[in-house]
Amino acid sequence: MKNLIAHRGLKDESKENTLQAFTKSLENPNYQGLECDVRTSKDNVFVVCHDALIGISRVSSTNYEELKRKYNVPTLESVLKLQTDKIMLLEIKETNLDIERFNKLLKKYAKKNIYIMSFFNTVIQKLYEKKCPCKLGVLNYVLNSEENYQEYQFICLLESIVSKKLVNFFQEKNMEVFIYGIHHFKETQENYQDCYLITDEIIK
Repeated sequence: MKNLIAHRGLKDESKENTLQAFTKSLENPNYQGLECDVRTSKDNVFVVCHDALIGISRVSSTNYEELKRKYNVPTLESVLKLQTDKIMLLEIKETNLDIERFNKLLKKYAKKNIYIMSFFNTVIQKLYEKKCPCKLGVLNYVLNSEENYQEYQFICLLESIVSKKLVNFFQEKNMEVFIYGIHHFKETQENYQDCYLITDEIIK
């Protein structure tokens, strides 16, 4: 089971997208890495949080110290500092991310096994143009165009549309394949052992 990526960390006893959940996933030999979500606080701190709203406020309208105190939201850098050579798969949730500052932060951790993806092709393309030191990829969905994927190292495909033919198509382009939105874990794991599976399954 070396192809599993813990979706927002390992959440058996910890809240998702927390340092505790990420540490558990990195310590568990059944997981190859973790996945987390990147947003920006009001005071321009890169934080790890899935939803745009937290409590009754927008993450982008809330300073980091309040996010930390009220909701235990970690900074992205605190995640990147975790000691591991496993995959750290970061999903960018904003179209207006500060690319310059983000790329500068990533360069501090260039030796880490960091993958960057987003539904927003423009964000990934800008990182590519800035010579981002990490592997870059796109979260695929029906409106994304294959022609934009040529420069990228990986692609993330939705389980409901994945097929052997589609996986082979991208693998022939020397792209790694991740699968997300998994609802049929055992079947998907059996059929796509050469892909990374972003999963909420808890494997002891």
